[in-house]
Amino acid sequence: MENLQSSRDAGRVKALKVSPLPGEHAVDDILEMTFADKGLSFLGREDVVFQGTSTLIAAREKGGKSTLARHLAHAWVIEGQKVLYISEEFVRVWKRQLEAFGMEKGSGYFQVIQGLGQDPEELLRRATYGPEDIVILDTATWLLGISLGNRDQVIEGLRPWVSLCSTGKSVVILGHLTKRDEIAGSHAFAAGVDTVITYREARETDLRVVEVKSISSPPSKAGNDVRPGPNSH
Repeated sequence: MENLQSSRDAGRVKALKVSPLPGEHAVDDILEMTFADKGLSFLGREDVVFQGTSTLIAAREKGGKSTLARHLAHAWVIEGQKVLYISEEFVRVWKRQLEAFGMEKGSGYFQVIQGLGQDPEELLRRATYGPEDIVILDTATWLLGISLGNRDQVIEGLRPWVSLCSTGKSVVILGHLTKRDEIAGSHAFAAGVDTVITYREARETDLRVVEVKSISSPPSKAGNDVRPGPNSH
């Protein structure tokens, strides 16, 4: 009985010597914290995408997600944000797109990396140590070389990118919708981000429906129910 009590006491002493881990907070301290929750403009609203958070934008193949992301990036640059766009597209395509929506020289800080074929670790290092406020990854499948059907690959591939948010960066990742308008691949893909935006066709029209699911707000539709649908991906 005495030995058992001694073991318990030793356990208590050992527990008292444990130091808090990085990112460990008392609930009382968390309740005292304040956050700006500053929104980034999104189709005329500022309560959809927030600074310092991760967002997944998903649409079908050739469904307009890249064009939407480019327009968002353009708007954010005009507003004074520094944007890094890591793209699977070639520079020739980018030049045509930039000219199409009126991007002019001197509009702001906007860096584009032709990321296809580059080492994902090098891309991550560039995104981590660069001066940009916003990092856009278009698309995770091509640039990270992950199989969306493999849960472990999805988690290991996306984790370091989502973790950039802890440094204050906003991370936007582009993905795909299936023919059933579901997030392609493992459920871990959508579960690992703060906000999921689906961008899909409205039936019998040339418009798009934008739906938002966020951990910080109830499910909603962003802006108007439908938006013009570009004829590119």
